[in-house]
Amino acid sequence: MVQSGSNGSYTYSVNSTYANMPVCGVTWFDAARFSNWLGNGQGSGSMETGAYTLNGATSGIINVNPGAAVYIPNENEWYKAAYYNGANSTYSLYPDGKNTITQADANYWPSSGVVDVGYGKASSSGTFGQGGNAFEWNDAVIYGSSRGQRGGSWGSDGVNLASADRYYAGGPSNESADLGFRVASVPEPTTVMLTILASGVLVTRRKR
Repeated sequence: MVQSGSNGSYTYSVNSTYANMPVCGVTWFDAARFSNWLGNGQGSGSMETGAYTLNGATSGIINVNPGAAVYIPNENEWYKAAYYNGANSTYSLYPDGKNTITQADANYWPSSGVVDVGYGKASSSGTFGQGGNAFEWNDAVIYGSSRGQRGGSWGSDGVNLASADRYYAGGPSNESADLGFRVASVPEPTTVMLTILASGVLVTRRKR
């Protein structure tokens, strides 16, 4: 981010060099607050309530609220997006849809840093960056209050990208230059689905 202005009236803009790179050096609580902000319409939306009721919290275990529309994915959701192939109902060892991984497929050691999020080969689900580039927070509580991290990073070995690698480092307030996050979202029902649901209600009433 580029800071402009003076104390009390700063404005911020994205540095074009990093515009398409993952945000790193964020805590689990930062990711939770971003999820709240997205779910509350961005802008001046609240960061303390929404998917997570934080109210200033920077430690401890905070669970996602039922019905959250935008949130940090749980470990199962993250895992399935990275390794599952719905076309043939199988799992791969790596998030490139294969049982092997190369530097062309993902950004990992001996890389010198993060790259744009579209780098490499997509998973079978169509997601990019779930192997390498930056570890990503998930909602799993692994040890004490420590949250799960998945996917490996630019500074880790290829083994950290594998499906078997379940990782955590420090508590949810931990920050690292190779640690970021992604969010999951529940899509709004389409107009067609709403019409079908409404028709279903009418049919049910007529049967009575």
